[in-house]
Amino acid sequence: MAVTIATEDLAYQRRAAIILAIGTFLEFFDVWLYIHMSHILNSLFFPASMKGSWILANLSLCTTFAFRPFGALLFGWIGDTCGRKFTFILTNIVMSGTCAVMTILPEYSVIGVAASFGMLSCRVVQGITSSIEVIGARIFLLELIKPPRQYVFVSTLTLSCTLGGLFALVVCAAVVNLGINWRYAFAIGTMIAIAGSVARRALREAPDFLQAKTAVKKHSDSAKVKTSISKKSIFYMMLMNLASPVVMYVLYIHCPNVFKAKFGFVAKDIINHNLLLTCIDLFVDFAVTMIVIKIHPLKIVQFRSRAFLLVALLMPFMLQYASSAYIVLLAQALMIMCDLRQTPATPIFYSHFPVLQRFTTVSLIFAISKGISFPLGAFSMQPLTEKFGYYSIWIVAIPVWACFLTGFNYFNKLERDKLIRN
Repeated sequence: MAVTIATEDLAYQRRAAIILAIGTFLEFFDVWLYIHMSHILNSLFFPASMKGSWILANLSLCTTFAFRPFGALLFGWIGDTCGRKFTFILTNIVMSGTCAVMTILPEYSVIGVAASFGMLSCRVVQGITSSIEVIGARIFLLELIKPPRQYVFVSTLTLSCTLGGLFALVVCAAVVNLGINWRYAFAIGTMIAIAGSVARRALREAPDFLQAKTAVKKHSDSAKVKTSISKKSIFYMMLMNLASPVVMYVLYIHCPNVFKAKFGFVAKDIINHNLLLTCIDLFVDFAVTMIVIKIHPLKIVQFRSRAFLLVALLMPFMLQYASSAYIVLLAQALMIMCDLRQTPATPIFYSHFPVLQRFTTVSLIFAISKGISFPLGAFSMQPLTEKFGYYSIWIVAIPVWACFLTGFNYFNKLERDKLIRN
């Protein structure tokens, strides 16, 4: 009987992970699709002939980061109050709605400025819901599955995120190379979102969340004590989250400038190269998911973060003396392998925040830190590169590496102290 129950639980956990992966796939597909196709969509919805078009075009790109804190507060509160399952269904409906609107929205040449504001409105809504899917999915699996199986299941979400970005690049490459209508891409996103919304109705609420809600009802005073948030944990988690957007900027925006300057790459070449680079990223994510079965996730994160410093120190030399594009690709691949990511130890870090405030707290940390670090990289790399050349990578990479390692050491110590107490 016990074996049967355990088998049923495992089967449900696998179904839940697949259902949640659909949402994270769609989230990253939408975000990256617009970024990769911005040169096409901007000319259709924010043409140069329109007054102030450059402002609206840049706003449409920045909304992914600018509106995340508002979404974190709103949907984080809903997730901590009404439940994880309800939040997933709601955000999926919102995402499918914006995809549907973008699929049928007439261009500027048809309805004028209404098209520009219609596209910008869709981007604002997507910015509000952006990151809620992946954060919520990680929290749900953390509260559903116990270690060590938990680490593998949560790591698969990172895999689905990368797959979403890869699929966006494939679609973008098809649009550029084959002349396929870009609207089909958003129509596909709409269908995926609708299927995900229907599938998520089969989810049961996370057990840890239900237990915490029950504890509040029975023992409200003691529950308040248990739900106090450590300000130090918030600070060090934010330090860790600063790193990833800067690394992403170096890989997918700074390095393509090297291809243009040294090897004469055009937009089509950059898209095809990024497609190959994302395949490498997907392979690395898969390898990490497999390795965590045998090696503790904190050891993996620690090794990657230490190796990152060596790669960051070597990268300017590799870019400067690269005789072919494959040398630059090798440098990018090494940085991906040693990327400053919390995966596969994400559930360990999240577990140090109280259940009934976890969704809001983690989402807000994620939104604010990413909203700071990506623009910081975007606005600093160009002037730094003009003054210091390829060595500008040291100026941005080493500080974020130090921030990440400081945050990691704090949580690593918390885990060691917890093991001693237990």
